[in-house]
Amino acid sequence: MTALEKRKRNNSGMVLVTVMLIMLGILAVSLIGVCVNGANSTSNGLMTQTSNDAQMSNARTKHTSAFNLAESGVEYTLQWLNTQSSPPNPNANWTAFAPAIWGATDVGSPARSVVNLKDANGGNVGSFSVEMYPDATDPGNSQKRYIIESQGNCDGNTLVLRVYVQQKSFGGYAYFNDVEVSNGYWVTGMNQFDGPMHSNNSTAGSNAFTPTNILWNSSPGVMFKYQGTDAFTSSAPSINWYKGNLSTQTAPATNADWLSVAAGGSATVHTNAPKVPMPTSTTTQKTAALGTAAVPSTNGVVVSSSSGNTNGGIYIHGNVDNMAMSINGAGDQVMQITQHDSTHTAIVSTVTVALHSVPQTTTLTTVSYPTSGGSVTKASTVNGITNGVLYADGNIGSPGSTTTPGYGLSGQIADNVVNASNQITTPNSWTIATDPTKTLYLNGALTYKTSRAKTGLGNYVVESQDQNFVLHAGTLGLLSKTVVVTDRTASNVDNKNMEIDAATLAFNTFNAADYGTRTAGTFTVMGGYIAGTAGIFGEIDNNGNLLSGLAEHYHYDARLADNPPPYFPTTGTQYDVVSWQHVTSLLQ
Repeated sequence: MTALEKRKRNNSGMVLVTVMLIMLGILAVSLIGVCVNGANSTSNGLMTQTSNDAQMSNARTKHTSAFNLAESGVEYTLQWLNTQSSPPNPNANWTAFAPAIWGATDVGSPARSVVNLKDANGGNVGSFSVEMYPDATDPGNSQKRYIIESQGNCDGNTLVLRVYVQQKSFGGYAYFNDVEVSNGYWVTGMNQFDGPMHSNNSTAGSNAFTPTNILWNSSPGVMFKYQGTDAFTSSAPSINWYKGNLSTQTAPATNADWLSVAAGGSATVHTNAPKVPMPTSTTTQKTAALGTAAVPSTNGVVVSSSSGNTNGGIYIHGNVDNMAMSINGAGDQVMQITQHDSTHTAIVSTVTVALHSVPQTTTLTTVSYPTSGGSVTKASTVNGITNGVLYADGNIGSPGSTTTPGYGLSGQIADNVVNASNQITTPNSWTIATDPTKTLYLNGALTYKTSRAKTGLGNYVVESQDQNFVLHAGTLGLLSKTVVVTDRTASNVDNKNMEIDAATLAFNTFNAADYGTRTAGTFTVMGGYIAGTAGIFGEIDNNGNLLSGLAEHYHYDARLADNPPPYFPTTGTQYDVVSWQHVTSLLQ
């Protein structure tokens, strides 16, 4: 039998520097030609055109050239952003700055990066200038955002574009892995991927590629249900295709073959895609959670505050036995955190984030249960809600076995606070992280209160058509070195047919405990799976039948790309264009 495992897509869109420069050079040449033609279009050397139509045509040509030049300025700036070692953070005041784009000089005050385009004789036939404005609405967040303002100029005709960009978040993937495993297989009819996916196809400890293994059949059961052009992108030069069984290596050939694998056909599956750097662990989440608080000297929980007001997140010192997320009668988020001290005395801390109260508050109640009996209770309330980061410097949960309970994280995420005008006034968004050397166990379903709607056939409704989910459902990110789905729940029943609503990132791997012996079931993710090394969830026979473990179904939550959980890792220096505007004047 063969291990069954996962993988995902590359929604990167990052352009390699060399290719980008060549493309920009070609674009510049074409723009020069257009602008020159526009400048000379009033005369053909024999007669002067004086008709209104000719003048209007000339004006349109110059306007188009100015537009293309402004777009070229945006592309130059995106290329520059892609080549930086980290997102630019020019100064403490987050003021405008001129990007050091290719071939530019700084002009004016405040300075703008100006690129002059030349014709074959060295004459100036057009230019563009660029200014960048950092978005400081949340300067502590890890996802940097900028306005790129580009002005094109052709023979005195100017046009201004204003483009809003932000770092790509790993929340934008339905599935991603860096290191592929050679004994992992995807099987049509069993594995489903409804969202952008990418595999770097790296080989551990080597520069070689490990191709993805896909077992497909002509029968119904499409694997890649997402129809975007990035349904599955692989950095390897090839995919290992098996048809019907693991003894027959045959790739899809006809259009019908491809449609049995990918709903969008062969055009949505790509090899030789650029690698996307796997994020490395940082202290970002720890710092965000701790705020101004000190790390507790003994096992316990602290809500960071100053002068009675929250100024950070929730910090947990020591291993966590069990963590249950729940919702109280007011619709507020409640977290019950069970630990024990060195004498095995139980410590139960409950954090209640009063999303719906006016004013909003956060209450920490801790009950310790001494071995001699009785209990000791401490409670404190601070004004305001946290920044949404919960950080544990120990493990969360314990694995259990096929016969003993498994502990960890489970429960339900409360809805956003929405007013009568259908506007989100307080999002309920969380990132739960552990120390980057620890493990996070999932011992039961972890779902949003408002779930995605489904069709009568059991398929999820397209998210853009499910505004109830988009508006009300909270969001969640999970972050740890290793993430494990336990075999049993805390109540010692099979942990199967479970759903996790979250973007989950494991720096090491994300897998299922006892995948070779656990009861067969289904593991559904509404959000994203991101892992350093692809995890194994079950075992199949030679024909692709599930023998034990979990069949994996990954469904994309598009909200997590533009509005990821707080302080969730980004893809580094890759950027998404969020909005694009043609405006009539410069900001300054």
